[in-house]
Amino acid sequence: KKNKKSISILFDLLKKRKYSISHQTLPSKKEHENFVKKNPYIHWYILFFRERPVGSVYLKKNNSIGLNLIEIREEWLSQIIDFIKANFHHQEKKLSVVPEYFYFNISIKNKKLIKIFENLLIEPIQISFKI
Repeated sequence: KKNKKSISILFDLLKKRKYSISHQTLPSKKEHENFVKKNPYIHWYILFFRERPVGSVYLKKNNSIGLNLIEIREEWLSQIIDFIKANFHHQEKKLSVVPEYFYFNISIKNKKLIKIFENLLIEPIQISFKI
């Protein structure tokens, strides 16, 4: 829901993010609100643990999955992956644009999350470099 409460929760989670790929500086609250209202994602969820927001996950049209967890736990990631596999089908493959599978983009600095993906036997497919 694109209501004030959800937008506020997402902004608070964004402020707590340790590793970022999409932005280097925190947007203003108004910039964030405008971004959420445009909702460029197919699906976007706020994740709760014991009624406390602990992260967000979103699926994009290119089959990428964005993940922001304020605390990284293997069981949470496993549940997120299971939820996505059980409830969604990847977008149709488009050569050189959209692969025929879901994939996560994560910061190379996020060593703990990388290790959890390795523990879950999730296959790495690339490393990207910014110039």
